[in-house]
Amino acid sequence: ASLTSGLTAAVHPCCHQVNKTIARCRNSTPGVGLISPPPHHDIYSIEDLAQLISDLKNANRGADVSVKLVSEVGVGVVAAGVAKAKADHILISGHDGGTGASRWTGIKHAGLPFELGIAETHQTLVLNGLRSRVSLETDGCLRTGRDVALAAALGAEMFGFATAPLIAMGCIMMRKCHLNTCPVGIATQDPELRAKFAGTPEHVVNYLFLVAEECREIMAKLGVRSIPELVGRCDLLQPNAAHIAKNPSAPLLLPSSPLASSLLADWMRSPATYLEVLSRWLSAYFVIAKLKDLDLLPVIVPAKDLRSTVLNEKDVDAWLTENVKTQAQDHGVQDDLSPGMQVIDHHLVKAIVKAVAGESHTASGDYHQHKMAGGKLVAGATKTCATLGEAITHLRSTGGKVEVTTTVTNLNRSMGTILSNELAKVIGEDATPFGPSPMAASTIKVKCTGSAGQSFGAFLSSGVELDLEGDSNDYCGKGLCGGTIAVYPPKASTFVAEDNIIIGNVCLYGATGGKLFARGIAAERFCVRNSGAYAVVEGTGDHACEYMTGGRCVVLGPVGINFAAGMSGGRAYIWDPAGDMEKRCTHEADPAKEYGKLYPEFEAELKTLLEEHQAVTGSEVAQRILADWNGNKGKFLQVFPVDFKRAMAEAAAESASAKAQDPTKDLTAEEKELINDNPTPDAQVRPRPAYLLCLSFCFCFSCVLLYSLMSSGSGSGHANVARDAGAATECDRD
Repeated sequence: ASLTSGLTAAVHPCCHQVNKTIARCRNSTPGVGLISPPPHHDIYSIEDLAQLISDLKNANRGADVSVKLVSEVGVGVVAAGVAKAKADHILISGHDGGTGASRWTGIKHAGLPFELGIAETHQTLVLNGLRSRVSLETDGCLRTGRDVALAAALGAEMFGFATAPLIAMGCIMMRKCHLNTCPVGIATQDPELRAKFAGTPEHVVNYLFLVAEECREIMAKLGVRSIPELVGRCDLLQPNAAHIAKNPSAPLLLPSSPLASSLLADWMRSPATYLEVLSRWLSAYFVIAKLKDLDLLPVIVPAKDLRSTVLNEKDVDAWLTENVKTQAQDHGVQDDLSPGMQVIDHHLVKAIVKAVAGESHTASGDYHQHKMAGGKLVAGATKTCATLGEAITHLRSTGGKVEVTTTVTNLNRSMGTILSNELAKVIGEDATPFGPSPMAASTIKVKCTGSAGQSFGAFLSSGVELDLEGDSNDYCGKGLCGGTIAVYPPKASTFVAEDNIIIGNVCLYGATGGKLFARGIAAERFCVRNSGAYAVVEGTGDHACEYMTGGRCVVLGPVGINFAAGMSGGRAYIWDPAGDMEKRCTHEADPAKEYGKLYPEFEAELKTLLEEHQAVTGSEVAQRILADWNGNKGKFLQVFPVDFKRAMAEAAAESASAKAQDPTKDLTAEEKELINDNPTPDAQVRPRPAYLLCLSFCFCFSCVLLYSLMSSGSGSGHANVARDAGAATECDRD
């Protein structure tokens, strides 16, 4: 996860740059432009960041969650909040470095030198007792061992290299990374240009060994034996007095000064214009003026010397000795906690294993306040299993299905995420919609009642269905990855479902597959950056379907303003009986959308989604529409991105053309070999030679003739001949 503060240079690949490789990586469509950055980059508060960190830790408990911050004034306070949000690693990124392919405004005005950011961050974390919880990294044009030693003394324990290793691999800084025309084959998808890449891993390894050797020499001179000993040792640094002495004051730029004479001499030797010389003169003037009054002492003061600023007298002595990460963040997702303190997913895993064995597992959360009634095997045969992996393997091989019943509260955050992670460990890519054999739908069904917490069903994998009778908080279905979520009001409720919000903000954010059905209104920013999920809701807030690149979104009610802003792929269908929903949609030129009536070829798709929505949620709106489908299907507003429509038409035409040129394109290898049309035949699958068929026919006919002559009685003989001739015909056919 990357939280970038300040200006960043975002790359927006044009449609002609999005080839099949890029489209596959981004789960989008070739030939359709993309909005950068990718999912999970839109963070608007420290609470949003804290929830994202929690989601990611649930998704992979063995990984560290890293947050990137731009080096700027005040970054230390932001880093303290990030550490309290339980990030494991913080990167302070300096403004230097890069290949120069970013926008000029970003190069000139984004961030500050890494030295200022890492020094402030380290001091702030130490003074607030947070330094021991996180590891600090910095980057920004690190090139030499001296840079590493300097960064370590200012507080970094990890160091990021990018530009220098690129040069070691052959980069010649052409500043064309965004144009797909890199002449040395590094930043390009063009096969011809990629063939020119001559770099090897050994080039980078040798370079980094040289950096390490120089750093060890500097550390030896300073009397430290390891990087952890050097971290935070600002007392080993001092301003470069010799450099400042060379430029003591601005008067050096008077016409009689040596520097002014040098500038004038350069002007006389080169065809530079007067304005260029003046610009250089003024730049040098301001640099020297800043050097004159520059005070580096606040940057290189050790954190322990700032003891007077700490209000917590009880813990300050321990805090001031913490210069590196010494303890792990407590995310509360460990499986070795007491049963009452474990998150609900750990209980789900145990309930599934027990259900496969024909047993029921009940549990309750002392902290999270959920009550699990147990689970049962609703299809397939029972088998005693020791682990979830064995249980899932058995369910997949026998077509079994498990159903678990539980209550939920808003303390149950990221429900289903740990379960999905465990499934991915067992079946790999089959836990996603992109695997060769994804797990069957509803193999694991969890029936929930209550008010679910944030990120209900985040990153939910294929084969898992969450059925919630109640409502859900923000981020429901975030990163949905093949699973199914259904949310509907309690059966005893008396309010009108389609007039009330049932799921919170930013639901289905960055989803890549699966389905979500909500009998009620979704709040703001619904389906943002969706690239493959199918959703049906009964109304949305503002900014729905923003930056959507794939999937389908059906809205059976009113939508908020700014609908489909930046939407470049997929399709949306809005129930619009009054004909006034189009004014709430964006009419931007890029990416352009087509608004109109439902296409006949999409009627079956929409009707199927409505039928499924009505079946799982009991939606009265869907029921009324389906009751008079022929009369109501014309009242839908279809939102169809123009580039996506063009790309779909081109893909269909290309497929038809390829099939016309090669009628055997869709045949299997065995089928092609049987008609002698496989350029790489399998030795074990070969068509039979003609002479073998003739010999087989002659042998069968001889056997039939011999048998008929040996038969007794003329009548029975004729009958036997007729019967055996028929048998011979069947034999020849085989």
